[in-house]
Amino acid sequence: MLENMRRQGASIFVYLIFCLLIVIFVINFGPQGGGKGGCRGTDNLVISVNNEEPTQAAYHIAYSANQGAGKQKTWVALEMLIRREILAQEADARGLITTSEGVKEEIKKGWFFLAGQRMKIPHIFDEDGLWNLNAFHGWVAQLNVSKNAYISEQERSMQAWRMAKLLEDSVASGRLAILSL
Repeated sequence: MLENMRRQGASIFVYLIFCLLIVIFVINFGPQGGGKGGCRGTDNLVISVNNEEPTQAAYHIAYSANQGAGKQKTWVALEMLIRREILAQEADARGLITTSEGVKEEIKKGWFFLAGQRMKIPHIFDEDGLWNLNAFHGWVAQLNVSKNAYISEQERSMQAWRMAKLLEDSVASGRLAILSL
């Protein structure tokens, strides 16, 4: 009889342990678990700047377009994203907006925007000085993003460039005012 009670006590204890483990897994990995594990995959967050989160496309462009090597290339890309987000957030606060049409016009002129800077797209014009669609598609493919993601990311980057330009112009006019005194 004592042997029978010992077996029943052990089986109750085993059931309690299994129930406890099930509850722990449900709480940590269920739909309310925050999306950090389970079957939902990993979070694609690259960096957060003042609760704004640049896209993976923005990171791919910053990574592919910089001249760093190894880990330095990653650090430079992250620094570019931080700079871009700070400038773009200030542009938002000041009401500076950009549109995809404006970005497309700048692309047709051979420009792209990165970390508050405006640069020429390499080899975008052919020998006759005409804009080359194949060169543009090659450029976007080299950056490892889709055309739509590139244009969308360029809207934010152009906004950052406009803010950087505004700051640069205000510093230049401040220098002129000091020199004229």
